[in-house]
Amino acid sequence: MSQKSHVLAESPAVDIAVLGAEVDELEEYIIAGEVYRTLRVVTPSGAQMVQMSGGDLLTRIFRLQGERERLPVEQRSQVKDLALRAESTAY
Repeated sequence: MSQKSHVLAESPAVDIAVLGAEVDELEEYIIAGEVYRTLRVVTPSGAQMVQMSGGDLLTRIFRLQGERERLPVEQRSQVKDLALRAESTAY
């Protein structure tokens, strides 16, 4: 019996695209003091409207880091860079 991963709600490529858009908006999001911000994100599966929140951003980082060993090297690098950018923006 094979085990499936139930950690990712989206494919890693989609999660990375959304995370990148959220990190790009993070400073403005913090300054505005909003709880939610709607973003239009172009992903490998098409354009999506995403409700950004601090919790959503952290969840995407957590999910992607949890799947790190299964990601190709390029995606691992993207996740690491985005997580570092988010941290430096937040602090």
